[in-house]
Amino acid sequence: MTLNELALRRESCRAYLADKAVPHELLEDMIKTAILSPNAGNGQSWRFYLCEGETAKKVASLCMAIPGNNTWAPECPAFIVISSAEKVSNAVNGKPRDLRIADAGIAAAYLSLAAAEKGLDTCIIGSADEEGVKALLGVAPERRVHLIVAVGYGKEAPSLKKDRLPYDELVTVCR
Repeated sequence: MTLNELALRRESCRAYLADKAVPHELLEDMIKTAILSPNAGNGQSWRFYLCEGETAKKVASLCMAIPGNNTWAPECPAFIVISSAEKVSNAVNGKPRDLRIADAGIAAAYLSLAAAEKGLDTCIIGSADEEGVKALLGVAPERRVHLIVAVGYGKEAPSLKKDRLPYDELVTVCR
């Protein structure tokens, strides 16, 4: 599959086959791909927590911390939690820049594209009970949980159509 085909296939899945587990090896392969993602200063501050089985069920509950959010999460068989060091910054012209959230986002994108390549579906979750997730997984207090990637087999095939603004509205060509 080309990168463009993977980007078209990847979408935020919110309906999973609850009784179809994702093979552990596929989840490991996804994480190995995410570890190759670009990151600020090659600091590699992210850490990945692979959640399956009973732990995945507990993570699903924590993803529903905000009433009405992620109500589909209990159907999802696996989650990958992405955390990073509390204070990682790079200076640009003497001004500190915190790029750990960008690094987590890039890693989540790599995870999602790797999943799409394997015929899996994902949803990147940005709202959860962070302290609850940290306590459940033993994430060090000085670390942040930035994103959680839900992984499973979707109930429906991806649409392969994206509702996006026109190119001309999104891109300014500067020469």
